[in-house]
Amino acid sequence: MLLIACLTCLAPLGGAAQAAGIDWTQGPVTVDVADAGRIDVPDGFASIARAEDIREFVEATGELYGGGETLEIAARSRAEGHSGFCATFIYTPLGGRPEIQDARIDPAALLDGYRSGQEVENRERRGKRLTTYAIEGWAVEPHYDAATRDLEYGIRIAWYSPEGWFRGKSVNYWIKVLCAEGILEVQLSSPISQFDRELKTLREILGTFRQKAKQASAVIQPIVLQDEIRVKEPPRRLPTRPAMPRKPAPARPPAGPARVVATVTLTGVSASASAGGSVHWWWLLLLLAILAAVAVWRWARGRRVPARAAGKRTRRSVSRAGRRRSGG
Repeated sequence: MLLIACLTCLAPLGGAAQAAGIDWTQGPVTVDVADAGRIDVPDGFASIARAEDIREFVEATGELYGGGETLEIAARSRAEGHSGFCATFIYTPLGGRPEIQDARIDPAALLDGYRSGQEVENRERRGKRLTTYAIEGWAVEPHYDAATRDLEYGIRIAWYSPEGWFRGKSVNYWIKVLCAEGILEVQLSSPISQFDRELKTLREILGTFRQKAKQASAVIQPIVLQDEIRVKEPPRRLPTRPAMPRKPAPARPPAGPARVVATVTLTGVSASASAGGSVHWWWLLLLLAILAAVAVWRWARGRRVPARAAGKRTRRSVSRAGRRRSGG
């Protein structure tokens, strides 16, 4: 199944300073969309296709780079660092001709999937002090056009500053085109007040897309639309702690002759054999000596106690006999 890019694309109002070193191709010009085909960039617009340029542009707008972006087409004002139209193209080859197997779509379940995925991404955004997004609902519910083989849907987004201040609302809109051997996904993020006009511009640009002539593939890739557009978790990797280098294990001493290890417990003494070392019989001798000394001490103490008792009885008898004589 196709793994699509994360819910949010570029911030709709731009405002980022122009990133230095980006090689924009100014229109009018015809550019490649990966291996999917070619598209016309009209006058007043520009495009970038190099991964390094796309990454620099996305990060300059304060967004997260997904890594799957194929092409960016932006209004010249947006390319110069101001607000304006911008569309992201992502092509995913499937290794076969995509055919719709199940066109049934559950809008409520899809929206819940997008919300859970956005919550996960927002945690990463807060950690990087970036704009966060809240999903309000469908702007355009998912629908599939069997004639054009396009799947379209849009979501209303409220976005907030890193401090939590409300900054505006926008519509994130997707058009997915089933190509000869893959899926071309086009993303548009536009302020609500400009959405209709920018969506019309996108359709005009996308209308110039021409797929590359390819021999019909004998492999058919079945597509279930409900699974294709579901987003449970954003595909970007969350930051992870770098792996700590492992310390080398200490070298073991060479094996020697067998030895006997004495284990002393409260109930007795047991001996077990192990490798290496010498025989430590003196620990056994020391233990036996201690036990013998304790036994002798207890025996001697038992002998002294009866003798003391006998002496006391003798002294009492002598004392009583003396009292009788003196009384008599």
